[in-house]
Amino acid sequence: MLNKSKNIELSLREPIGINRDRCPITMGIPFPQGELKNVRQMRLETEDKEIPFQVRPTCYWPDGSIKWVLLDFQVDLKPAIDHRVVLYFGENISSSVKCKYPIQLTELSKSVQVNTGPLQFEIIDNHSLPIAHLAYKDF
Repeated sequence: MLNKSKNIELSLREPIGINRDRCPITMGIPFPQGELKNVRQMRLETEDKEIPFQVRPTCYWPDGSIKWVLLDFQVDLKPAIDHRVVLYFGENISSSVKCKYPIQLTELSKSVQVNTGPLQFEIIDNHSLPIAHLAYKDF
């Protein structure tokens, strides 16, 4: 059983009165010193399910623990309703959601290959057209 004693509740509201499916959300989240040592010790949930997210630490405390993270996720928002999302964190917390199409990057000598699953392309350094070898697969 997960220890969910450490959490941060996020309240979201759709501002202009329209339904938003998979609305992208980006926010900075601060943590108390010593409370988060690894971004893998996080889990994000709505009222009815765990949701996938991307996270990047942006600042550290002197003891090496994480002070701030940049959090990105998508959530469905309905107008005029407060939507509650909870970020759980700590040593006994982890995410079990896997991304359907994780992004894979391959660095080569003069380019970077990007594979998102449905979309593959190459970014070439010092080239008049920086994106090459574009391919799309309809899954």
